[in-house]
Amino acid sequence: GLRYDRENADIYSNYRITRADGFVVAPEQLAALDALLAQITVPALVAFQTSGVTPGTGSGREIKASYDALLPKIGLRYALTPDVNLFLTYVEAYRAGGGDVDTQNGDIVQYDPEYTHTVETGLRAAWFDRRLQTRSNVYYTKWTDQQVQVPNADGSALLTQNAADSTLYGVELENSVRIGAASSVYLNAGYAHARFDRYETGSNDYSGNRFAKAPEWTGSAGGVARFVDGGLRGWFGSIAYTYTGTSYSMPSNSERERGDARGLLDLRLGYETSRVSIVAFGRNLLDDDYATYRA
Repeated sequence: GLRYDRENADIYSNYRITRADGFVVAPEQLAALDALLAQITVPALVAFQTSGVTPGTGSGREIKASYDALLPKIGLRYALTPDVNLFLTYVEAYRAGGGDVDTQNGDIVQYDPEYTHTVETGLRAAWFDRRLQTRSNVYYTKWTDQQVQVPNADGSALLTQNAADSTLYGVELENSVRIGAASSVYLNAGYAHARFDRYETGSNDYSGNRFAKAPEWTGSAGGVARFVDGGLRGWFGSIAYTYTGTSYSMPSNSERERGDARGLLDLRLGYETSRVSIVAFGRNLLDDDYATYRA
């Protein structure tokens, strides 16, 4: 396959920044303020305004740009048997560029497209009269000119820049077993390595760090049971347990930004006809408390 993509962007940004009023810090408050500033480990803006300093800004800015890409895809499939297939694919993809407005000074900051080059191989198989279905993938991706968010000079806004290159690879495995005419169970697992080869912004170097909000390990297990009373009418129930490993909120990967691993148990019970369904459900029935974002 061969795909040609062209994108025309016409972006209008209207913004207004109002700065804080000036204030005076009493001498006895300086120690507390110093302690607060010492705890700030992410880009932050602390403004002390007096007359004529750090004025408010506001404007409407327009960004116009065009992007295009020629994207090939090739795939091979080999049937070991009518029910067991191997495949190998290579595909290129891209995301168009764009632009942001730096609210500190009103400048337009444009960024270029990003590209991925992916090789994937895997297995699709059906066993035991197609009652057991197996799907497995192994993939490897190079991500170039990656669009990442970088703080502007005063830390008041995040701007998109082509500041990173990355490598992704992983394994996915899915198994499902059909039980009877309308019931099944499944077991899935995945591992994903997603790290920056290069990511430098200002004095920060995140090269070698994991992506934000990208757990390495995931998995799920569950099943669906249906008790059909002719046609599409009958009782049904499903249970699902999903596991998500730890991840980081920010690319700096500090321990204070580390989110929790979690295992969630969900349940659904109901009755359905061809026209109506009634469902009772419960989510996180194990009452697992977890943090998904820390800063």
